[in-house]
Amino acid sequence: MGKRGQVSVFVFIGIVIVVLVILFLFLRTRVYIGPATQQDLEAELAPIEDNIKECVMENVGPMLDELGRNGGYLDPAPGTYRLYRGNTVAYLCYNIQNRPYCRPRVLRLKDMEEQLEEALLEDLEECIDVQGFKKIGLDLESGELDIDIEIGEDVTSVIIDLPLKITKGDTFVELREFSVDINKPLGRLYDVMREAVNGEATVGDFETVLYSAAKTKLTSKLYYVEIIDKPYPDKLYMATIKDYPNQEDTYIFQFFIEGEPR
Repeated sequence: MGKRGQVSVFVFIGIVIVVLVILFLFLRTRVYIGPATQQDLEAELAPIEDNIKECVMENVGPMLDELGRNGGYLDPAPGTYRLYRGNTVAYLCYNIQNRPYCRPRVLRLKDMEEQLEEALLEDLEECIDVQGFKKIGLDLESGELDIDIEIGEDVTSVIIDLPLKITKGDTFVELREFSVDINKPLGRLYDVMREAVNGEATVGDFETVLYSAAKTKLTSKLYYVEIIDKPYPDKLYMATIKDYPNQEDTYIFQFFIEGEPR
């Protein structure tokens, strides 16, 4: 009986220790105790910035993939695309009756950037949890989120501006504007698209094999520009860069040239 009682005491003490550790860890995430230095508050700011970056990475990558698969549009308007293997692939050059060439559709880099900004802002407002990092003993003030997206040749940059201030007494830190980079060669493939559409709009054709070889030689990157399908009466182009570094899946940009029914 004595040994059994001793075991019960040790078990009870163990449970109390576990409860106290859990309580301590919980309070650390909810309560800030004691004075704070600049470095202390910067440490409190770091996980908030990490949360924002994680939200950006989770959302922007899939959006860029969708933009490429759909020919530069996240949500193309009715009548401006054709369904192809589950994707709403945009027409980027429209048929002109009884002419071998077509009428190009204007798609600017700025148009794609604005689409991404609008969609991402909506997603980030749901994803970012600034108030979840608030602690008793610290003042946390946050302002309105703003983002700016810049599509480069090989990298798309998301510039985040979220006014954020953490204060303890007379000490405070503020979150500065920062950016997140996503490695997708959208800018390079956008240029490919423009040149292909220009060929179709001027002479009604575009030589993909010679173009791909010339671009590969010029840039030391393996360009593949193909007419991969001709679903009547249209023509589907697909542009890829297959040796782009750090890409598990090949990034593509595909689009339709509208044909004339016979």
